[in-house]
Amino acid sequence: MTRCLLAAAALCAALGLSGPVRAQTPAPPAPAAAERYELKPVEGGFLRLDRETGLTALCKPSGEGYACRPSAEGKSADAAMIAALEARIAALEAKVKALSADPAAGKPADPTLSLPSDEQVDRVAGFLERALKRLKKIAEEAQKEDDGKL
Repeated sequence: MTRCLLAAAALCAALGLSGPVRAQTPAPPAPAAAERYELKPVEGGFLRLDRETGLTALCKPSGEGYACRPSAEGKSADAAMIAALEARIAALEAKVKALSADPAAGKPADPTLSLPSDEQVDRVAGFLERALKRLKKIAEEAQKEDDGKL
C-alpha cells in the first residue's frame, strides 16, 4: 500500500499536481489547452484522453508506476482508421494501375506554347491589310459625300 502511495505521489509530482494524494483515485491535472492528455479519475485508476487523436486509455497502478492500456473504444477507433487507410491505399493503387495501362489518360496538357507558323501569320496579316484598306476607302468615300453637307 505504501508503494502505491509513493508511486501516486511521484506521478502527481511529475504531472505538477499539488495537495493530498489518494492511492485509489489519483487527482488528474488541471485541464489546460496546451496539454495533449486529459486525465479523469475512475475506479481503480484514471482515464486518459488523448486530445490530438481522441483515443482513450485506462491507466491503473502497476508495480512502481501506472500502466495505460487502450480502451476497447480506442481499439475499435484504431481498427476503423486502419480500414479507412487501407481503402484509400487500394483506391490509389487502382488509379496508378489504370494510369500505367493508359499513360495518356492521366497526362496533363502539354505546357509548351504552340506558336503559329509563318504561313498562318502571313495569312492573318494579309487579312488585316485588306480590311484596313477597305475601311480607309469607306472612310474616304463617306468624307467625300459629307464634304458638301457639313
